[in-house]
Amino acid sequence: MRISYENNSPNKLEKIATEINQNPGIRFNELLRKTEIPSGTLMHYVKQLEKRKVINIKRESRQTRYFSIDVKNYEVNTIIAFRKPTLKNILLCLMNTDYLSLPMISEAIKKSPPTCSVALAELTDIGLVESALQGRKKTFKVIDKNSILKITQKYCI
Repeated sequence: MRISYENNSPNKLEKIATEINQNPGIRFNELLRKTEIPSGTLMHYVKQLEKRKVINIKRESRQTRYFSIDVKNYEVNTIIAFRKPTLKNILLCLMNTDYLSLPMISEAIKKSPPTCSVALAELTDIGLVESALQGRKKTFKVIDKNSILKITQKYCI
């Protein structure tokens, strides 16, 4: 990917763009640590890259994540989920076995049931997991395993 730099430092812009490309969904502080560019300077260059449509920025409450322009909108939620350890562990657990109950998931990933419940609610809200009643138990399963597999292989997550 070639970037037109005009009067900006090509090394810094390229370094930032490369880091975002290699780590889709990276957050600002992580980008700051990896690039070792001062905060104000990094913010300036990130805005330049966004303005030139080299990167996309996903802003949510208290979280900003950076993606290469090549990342499709439907891939963003999966990438974000895999960057959060608890969500990633739940997804990996559900990829292996369909219809697991909350206690089973909690035991498998070694997290408390309330933590798993919050994470499962988030995964359900973003459309990666669905719940179903089996008898009197609420169980969970991944909606589209193939899509998740393709995205994780494509972005090496």
